[in-house]
Amino acid sequence: MGKNIVVLCDGILAGSNSRTNVYALYKELLEKKHKQHVTYINGVGNGKVPPNFIRNGAAAIILDKKIKEGYRYIINHYNPGDDIWLFGFSNGAYIVRCIAGMI
Repeated sequence: MGKNIVVLCDGILAGSNSRTNVYALYKELLEKKHKQHVTYINGVGNGKVPPNFIRNGAAAIILDKKIKEGYRYIINHYNPGDDIWLFGFSNGAYIVRCIAGMI
């Protein structure tokens, strides 16, 4: 039996200090003793980029980077027999859907 690989992606303006359900699930999974690899990806515009950057349409560039980040995490940890779990909210749901399409 393989391990779980879990990718959690938050929504717009959400990050580790936003107390979202996605982040709460991430923290809960970190405490479990299962064989698993868990990563959390901040939402687009979580305070690391100026708001006008997103308004000007550059969010697509950020989304692309986050999709690649999630996919890269999976391929770096995957072995045959592993289960892949994807969770997302808002733009995070779009990100994990894109990752699922790539798999």
